[in-house]
Amino acid sequence: MNKLVIVNTADAGGGVERRSMLLLDRLLARGVDAWMVVGAKHSEHPRVVWMHESPHVDYRPYQPRRRRWASRGRWRVDRRLGREDFEHPLTRRVLEMTGSPPDVILCQNLHGGYFDLRMLPWLSCKVPVILSLSDSWLFTGHCACPLTCGRWETGCGRCPDLAIPPAIRRDNTAANWQRKRRVLASSRVWAIAPSAWMLERARRSLLGDALMDVRVIRHGIDLDTFSPGSRLDARHSLGIDAARSVLLYVVNLGAANPTKDFATLRATMERLARMHPLRAAGGEMVKTELIVIGAEAPEERLSEHVAISHRPYCQSREQLAELYRACDMYVHSAPEEPFSLTTAEAMGCGTVVSVAAGGGIRELIDHNRTGMLLDSGDAVGLAATVRELQEDPERRAAMGEAAAIAAHARFDAGRMTEETINWCGEVARRWRATPQTENCAATTRGGTGR
Repeated sequence: MNKLVIVNTADAGGGVERRSMLLLDRLLARGVDAWMVVGAKHSEHPRVVWMHESPHVDYRPYQPRRRRWASRGRWRVDRRLGREDFEHPLTRRVLEMTGSPPDVILCQNLHGGYFDLRMLPWLSCKVPVILSLSDSWLFTGHCACPLTCGRWETGCGRCPDLAIPPAIRRDNTAANWQRKRRVLASSRVWAIAPSAWMLERARRSLLGDALMDVRVIRHGIDLDTFSPGSRLDARHSLGIDAARSVLLYVVNLGAANPTKDFATLRATMERLARMHPLRAAGGEMVKTELIVIGAEAPEERLSEHVAISHRPYCQSREQLAELYRACDMYVHSAPEEPFSLTTAEAMGCGTVVSVAAGGGIRELIDHNRTGMLLDSGDAVGLAATVRELQEDPERRAAMGEAAAIAAHARFDAGRMTEETINWCGEVARRWRATPQTENCAATTRGGTGR
């Protein structure tokens, strides 16, 4: 494999964007001719191409007013009907946007209003396509994270929450699910799953029959940045009170993220507020603060000794690492996580983690050694665990050291890059060795109807 193109919603934002940019830079450092095509470009990275501004694409056919109005009209109709947004004709030009067709296309998030999923059969006929399974959107009626809903296995409909991103106005989830089934039935794709949990879910879904093969490749982190360091120095640089017991939670959109479970963390803090205050060795009261990184919001003072503060999302990896090092504990709660990049980053910084979550995140932590695992939604257990670790700094430090060792062994970005290169190369070889009639299971028109 000589050339690889990553396709993603954007080059800045949440964990998928950070991970995609890290992979792009690591591939380039390894000598791979790597590019990223995005629906929204925020950086000045020379290898990131905005779909609407490639020097290799003639955009004139897409400029006539009647074409733009027709596309907008279809988009408005789809939106009113609750149909997912696939009206993105530039998807057909993805192979040209970096100058020449790649050997492999690696698709990260395909939702976000920039990609026509109906082109997947055509695209997978032209070049080998690998899907990175960062969420469940490819096999649901609209949502990226089904939470506790299992309708994605049998056919969506009567959706319990249309507001989960990507949100839709009207419950057309059954038709959306059927449309995706037709698209995937005409596609031949490979995949990367970040956890065994996500791999098993994909195989049970309507995506299963379209998969030629899958590899579990755990996400990697920059261990030069996310590494242990002085807690006191980190607090001094960030202006955090050295005497406080600090918990940290990092998530895009902060407490408002609908696919996480901040309600459990708030309930955890409320229980801590009702407990007797934490005391230092000298008997003085120690205040406990949960710092939520992801979106600004007013401070929540739950008692004299317990508070929740909300700060904006942090784009700087270096500052984020300082936040991990500054806290006593990283906490996380979600009904399901395919992986949890923030948990891996906190472990890399030598910070003990306590999570009340389900999914692939449970594969990251060795319970009672590198962190604490509780059932999703267990605020009572999480509060008891937090207080237990607050009162035992020696155990907390030992678990943090074990977490850092585990992270350096399992979540190295170099390992992720090497495994990705090897898998992409294997896929390219297998694709070339397969008769074209088998690769092109779909028509070259790529359409499966509206």
